[in-house]
Amino acid sequence: MRTPGLRRELLDRRRRIAMAWKSLFTLLPLLISLKVLAGQLDEAIELISAHRFDVWEGGTSTAADDWTNAHVLRGRRHLEAGNAEAALLDFRKAAEHPDNLPSEARGSGLRRPEFLYWTAVASDLLGATILLDEIAGTVAAER
Repeated sequence: MRTPGLRRELLDRRRRIAMAWKSLFTLLPLLISLKVLAGQLDEAIELISAHRFDVWEGGTSTAADDWTNAHVLRGRRHLEAGNAEAALLDFRKAAEHPDNLPSEARGSGLRRPEFLYWTAVASDLLGATILLDEIAGTVAAER
């Protein structure tokens, strides 16, 4: 039989665990945003990839924006280093949000011109004229 002191201690532990989880889900998006701002892009992408992010009623999540920003910035770093192939992969990933990010983030075309621009720059460096023609056709069709 449990004593009242033991029961109180178990309830207190349960409450502390619940508070710790709440803190984790509150602080993780902030940590990811700070890593993007600090230029720790690989770490930010790993953290985003390892967790599922949901938008609670009335809340917001910056994880999708951080995903996009980290990939665009890392792609630009790859371009500066002369690695157009890796840059192209990052620019494509920036435009495609994975399933672990909030669904309202997927399909948002607000940054599409930016993705097309950087994809065209990387494609040009690779000499991928077919991809450049495809990008030009996409831009012309959206006008």
